[in-house]
Amino acid sequence: MKNTLKIHITYPEFSEFNEWEGAFLPTLKSWMSSSEAAGYVWTPDPSEADIIVLLESSTLKNKSHADELLKEPCLLEYPEKVFTVNYEDGPAGFLPGVYAALHRRKFDPGRHRSGPYLFPYEEEWAHRYYGKRNSDPGLLFSFRGYRSHPVRARIFDRFSVNAENLYRVTDTNRWYVHSDEDRHMYFSEILDSKFVLCPRGCSTTSYHLYEAMELGRCPVIIADGWVPPRRVPWEKFAIFVPETRVGHIPDILKERENEWQILGDEARRSWDEHFSPVKRMWYILDEIRDLDSSMAGGPRDYEHMWKSREFSKKNGWTLEQRLVRRIKDLMKRFFAGLGIRKKTYKDQ
Repeated sequence: MKNTLKIHITYPEFSEFNEWEGAFLPTLKSWMSSSEAAGYVWTPDPSEADIIVLLESSTLKNKSHADELLKEPCLLEYPEKVFTVNYEDGPAGFLPGVYAALHRRKFDPGRHRSGPYLFPYEEEWAHRYYGKRNSDPGLLFSFRGYRSHPVRARIFDRFSVNAENLYRVTDTNRWYVHSDEDRHMYFSEILDSKFVLCPRGCSTTSYHLYEAMELGRCPVIIADGWVPPRRVPWEKFAIFVPETRVGHIPDILKERENEWQILGDEARRSWDEHFSPVKRMWYILDEIRDLDSSMAGGPRDYEHMWKSREFSKKNGWTLEQRLVRRIKDLMKRFFAGLGIRKKTYKDQ
């Protein structure tokens, strides 16, 4: 049996938070007060904590965020105990901790772990629709979302015409602004589908993945840069499709159509075990506990790390990288003005 650790959870002092993020801390305190069986107990005193968790905001953070973190009181006083829980779309990986969407090229197994969203976007609606599951879905697959990445654009463009009604993909043209009717259509389509496409968007992962699992549907993960959370048997319930093979999705899924219910049931079991309310909190803390033991010993020289060329290169912040992006953008605008579109593998 593992020893009980004292956990202090707080917000970074210099970060801005959305109004809905303000509910996080009271909810987490409530969860941690409900049981010590998982090996953790809340403490209001950071000095007596074994681990200090910084709940970072969802706002995108650039290179200047390092200056804010270097003034963070907890990080200044207890650098060996501070870990992040981060769910922003394009994190830089400043702090050790658990990230929902840290890109593979930035991911350092010695400092980072992958985990779920701590507070899923539409979990209450997903819970409501779970009891309405259809035992005979009419669609092979579906996807309803926003055109927030070229991978999604290819899905919408490739599968917009569907004469056989084999699948349904819908570009909502809306991002986090959904009516109750939108939500009804979204969850109803998931339940009427044997497989649910979960392509990356602005983030390397998406809420679609965890909602599909909760509703007992097989997620089809299309996200080359995503690092799957450990200790989850993804091979038992998920199908991974490389971003270059989007056009082959119908053939891939037809080959596995007779497995849809087995895969979906296993997806729900894994969600129950790892990602259901409270359970995902223990999952995240278990990952931080493991990370803490692997990082034991020696001070953490954050300032040196964040100002290094290696860290800047991983995040695309070097002067050369910024110049290349600028040139590419100018060329794209130039050719667009001429009505010329360069064909790439994305059109295949």
